[in-house]
Formats: sequence, C-alpha cells, structure tokens
Amino acid sequence: MLAKSLQAEPDACVMPVFRSFESRADAADALATVLSKRLAEAIEANGRASLVASGGSSPEATYQRLSACALDWSRVKVLPSDERCVPADSARNNLAMIRRSLGVDAEFIELNECVQISSLLPFDVVLLGMGEDGHTASLFPSDPDIDAALASESRVIQCRPPDAEESRISLTPRALLDAGAICLLILGSGKRARYEAARQPGCSAEYPVRILFQQRRVPVQVFWAP
Repeated sequence: MLAKSLQAEPDACVMPVFRSFESRADAADALATVLSKRLAEAIEANGRASLVASGGSSPEATYQRLSACALDWSRVKVLPSDERCVPADSARNNLAMIRRSLGVDAEFIELNECVQISSLLPFDVVLLGMGEDGHTASLFPSDPDIDAALASESRVIQCRPPDAEESRISLTPRALLDAGAICLLILGSGKRARYEAARQPGCSAEYPVRILFQQRRVPVQVFWAP
C-alpha cells in the first residue's frame, strides 16, 4: 500500500525547503512569485501550464497577488486540489473561491469523479494547505478509509470524513505527486507545530500531509508565517 510504502528512510525522502516569513503578506508575496515563475516557465516550454490550487481561506491573498503577475492566463488551466460536494455558487465551493480570488482569464476545471486530468499531468505546480489535524487536500486522518485513499490507484476519489458537513472529492497522492513542484502553505503557530510533528517518521495515515515528505519524486517548498 502507498500509505506504508511512503515510510521510507529519511535519506531516501525529499528534504523540503522551509521558508519562514515575518508576516502573512510577505509569505503571500513570495509564494505568488514562485507560482508565477513555475507557470511562466511551463508556458514558455510547452505553450501551456497547469496549476493545482488549494481551497480554504489561507491562500486567498496569494491568489490575489498571483493574479497581478504578468502571465498569459489564457494558457493556464486551474484545478482545485479538492472540492466539497456543494453547488457551484456556494460560499463553500473551493473552485468558486479560487476563481474569484484570481479573477483571471484562465481555464478553471471543476473537480469531480469523472474529470479527465490525464492531459494535465504532470501538473506544473501544486499548491496545498494543511489543517491542524495534519490533513491536506481532503485526505483526513479521521476518515476511516484513509489508508485506502492514500493507496488508491485512482487520481480522484470521493470521501466523507466523519466531522465534515458534506461529502468531498479529492485528488489522491497518485495525482498530487505527479507534479513538477509542490508548495505547501501553512499559517499560524498551531499548524507550525503540526508540521514539525508530521516531519517525524511515522505512518502517513496519522498525518496525511506526510505524503509530501515521504517521497523522493517532487521538490517541496514550505511557506510559513505566524
């Protein structure tokens, strides 16, 4: 199973680059610069680019700054890392938040169980967040099926964490790790403590964000601010 195979020896795993900032505004500026550079390089090399974007409130400032970067957005496809099973106009819809915060002429792709993402792979850059329980995307440690989710050969799964208000759809590790680069945004002291715990050896089902650290395929940058 993938959940077990990711428990590699420390020297066989990726060493994330940890970047600490004095303010959340500084972190948003730096992260937007990195994302813009990755997308611009992909457009120059391939004529197109793909961005996996995290939902939630933490990355909104980053998206607003990213929208001001000089990119040919018509060549960029944006896909959420996970989605709540709610109407497209719901305030809890991740893609709606991402589209609103970016406000650019990109192609926004709805994440559902039938979405065909093979043409986007490998993703040029993936932006993820992390909850204080160590979840990332909609891979929750409280989900009784988390081991199966982490080991899934599918790229998209439907899940229903016990404490969630509605069912969710998420990209799996198989999809998330098929990328040129991954950025992880964490804000606040609580998440910093959880990040440090997740960096320790252990099962990825305990802290699903460990999938980023217990692999050696994709470089990872971590952006943190108090």
